[in-house]
Amino acid sequence: MDEFFKPSRRSFLRGSAAIAAGSVAGKAAAEGGDPLITEMQDWASYTGVGVDETPYGMPISFESDVVRRNVEWLTASPISSINFTPIHALEGTITPQGCAFERHHSGAIELTKNDYRLMINGLVDKPLVFTYSDLERLPRENHVYFCECAANTGMEWAGAQLNGAQFTHGMIHNMEYTGVPLRTLLREAGLEAAGEL
Repeated sequence: MDEFFKPSRRSFLRGSAAIAAGSVAGKAAAEGGDPLITEMQDWASYTGVGVDETPYGMPISFESDVVRRNVEWLTASPISSINFTPIHALEGTITPQGCAFERHHSGAIELTKNDYRLMINGLVDKPLVFTYSDLERLPRENHVYFCECAANTGMEWAGAQLNGAQFTHGMIHNMEYTGVPLRTLLREAGLEAAGEL
C-alpha cells in the first residue's frame, strides 16, 4: 500500500483545507444553521422571467466579469484593434462564442445571408458562385479548432506590460466550427487536385 500512497505537501494542505471547511460548516450548523439554507431567500420569493425573455441565450448577470476586454492604448482606434479571451475565467476546453478573441483591421462588417457570395474561379473547369442557401444544401462537417493570433504574448517580449493572463495570453480560442469542406466546393468546380485535399 505504501508504494501507491505517497503523501505530499499539496495533499496534506488540501486535506487540511477540507477539514477546516468542514469545521466551519459544522460550527454554523451547531449554532442554528446557515441562514442561506434555513431562511427564505429573496430570489426564492418570486418567479423568474419566461423562456422567451432572452431569445438568444446570454450569460447570467453574475458572470458579468467573464468578458472580452480591450487594451485602450494598444491601438489608435478600437475599429482596428484586438479584444482578449478571458482565459483566466473559463471552464472546460471549448471557448464560448461570445468570449472568443477578435482582431479587426477595419471594424466588423454586417452581411446578411441574402447578400453573401462565394466565388471560385481561376484554375477550375467550371467557375462557380455560391449563395449562402447554396452552401446550406451541401453536406457540412463539425471540427474543433484551436486558433491563436501570431501576436499572442507579443506585448511581453520586451518585458512585462500588463497584469493578467487575459491580456498576456488571451489572443486564443478553442471552438467548434461548422462548414462545407473546401474540397467539396473545388470538386464541384472541377479541380482535379481537389481529390487529394
